[in-house]
Amino acid sequence: MKTINQNRVMIPTFIAFLLLAPALVWSATIQAGEEVIISEDQQIEGNLYVAGGNISINSSVDGDVYTAGGNVLVAGAVSDDIVVAGGSVTVLGNSGGDVRVAGGNVLIAGNIVGELIVAGGSVTVAPDVSIGGDVVAASGQLSLSGTVDGDVSLYGGVATINGQVGGNVIANLEDKLTFGNNSLVAGNVIYRAKTADKLSLGENTVVLGEIVFDEVDAPVRIENKNSGAGFVGAFLVVKFAISLVSALVIVWLFRRFSTDLVTGAVQSPLRALGYGLVTLVVTPVAAVLLLVSVLGIPLGLAVFLVYGLLLLITSLYGGVLVGAWISQVIYKTSTPIITWKNVLTGVFLLSVITLIPVVGWVVGFLIFLVTLGSGAELLLKKWRMQQQ
Repeated sequence: MKTINQNRVMIPTFIAFLLLAPALVWSATIQAGEEVIISEDQQIEGNLYVAGGNISINSSVDGDVYTAGGNVLVAGAVSDDIVVAGGSVTVLGNSGGDVRVAGGNVLIAGNIVGELIVAGGSVTVAPDVSIGGDVVAASGQLSLSGTVDGDVSLYGGVATINGQVGGNVIANLEDKLTFGNNSLVAGNVIYRAKTADKLSLGENTVVLGEIVFDEVDAPVRIENKNSGAGFVGAFLVVKFAISLVSALVIVWLFRRFSTDLVTGAVQSPLRALGYGLVTLVVTPVAAVLLLVSVLGIPLGLAVFLVYGLLLLITSLYGGVLVGAWISQVIYKTSTPIITWKNVLTGVFLLSVITLIPVVGWVVGFLIFLVTLGSGAELLLKKWRMQQQ
C-alpha cells in the first residue's frame, strides 16, 4: 500500500514537471478541452498554448500563440508569433511577429509584422492586410490581396494575386497564376509551369521588374535570403502533421498495445523510465556481443531488428502519452483514455515543447524513454507468458 500511495503522488508530479517546466520558465498559459474560449477581458501575459476541438482566442496575447484544433479562431492581437494547425483556421488579430498556419480552410485577415508561412487546401489573405516580411504559401487554391513588403513564393494549384508585392513573386504551380487589376509587383515575376499561358495579367497589372517563365523541368532559382527560414517553418508544420497522422495510425492499428503502453507509462513513469534507459543502452551492446559468435549471429540480428522496430514504434507514442495524461487530469478518470482529440492535443504540445532549446529537448528525450520503457516491459511480459 505504501508503494501505491507513493506512485500516486509521484506520477502527476513527475509528468507535470516534464510538461510544465518550460512553461514555468517562460510564464506560459496552457489550455485544452473540447471547446476553449478565451474572452476579450482575459489578458494573457506570456506565451499561450491551446489545443481542443473548437478554439476561440478573443483576448490580446503578450507573447506567442501556439494552437491546434478542429476549428480555430484567433481574433485578438498577438505581440509575437502565431502558430496554428487546424481543420478551419481564421486569423483576424494582428501579429507582431511571424504567422505559420496549416489547415484545410485558412483565412488571414490581420496584419503581420513578420512573414507568413501557410499550407492549406484553400487559403485567403484578405484585402487591407499588411505583411511586413515574405509570404510562403502551399495550397490548392490561393487568393492573396493586401500588401506584402517582401517576396511571395507560391506552390500548389491555382493562385490569384490582387494586391501589392514589394519584392519578387516566385510561383511553382500546377495550374494558373492570375494577377488582378489592382496588383503591383515591384520586383520580378518568376513562374514555373508546363506552358507559358498559365500566367494571366490584368489590364491594370504593373510589374516593375522582369517576367520570367521557366518550363516545368527547369529549376526555379529563388533569390531570397529569408527563404531558408520560411522552409524551416514549413518543415515544422509538415513534421507536426506527419507526427499526428503517424500517432493516429499506430493507435488505430495497435489499440490494445497502445492502451497498455500508455497505462503502464502513466501509472509507473519512473519504472518505465528505468526500463527505457536500460533498453536504449544495454540492448545494442547485447546484440553486438551475440554477433561475435557464429551461433549467435541470427539471434543478434533478430535483436537488432526488434530493437529498431521498438525504437521506431515507441517514438510515436510520446504525444499519445502526453494527451492521454492531460485528459485524465482534466476529466479525473481512473485510467488514461486514448481518443483522437487527446492524440491531437498531446502531439501538438510535445511538438511545441521540443522546440524549446535544451529544456525542451531534455523533456522530449525523457518522455521518449518513458514510452520506450513501457513498450519494452510489455514485450518482455508477453515473451515470458509465451515461455510458460
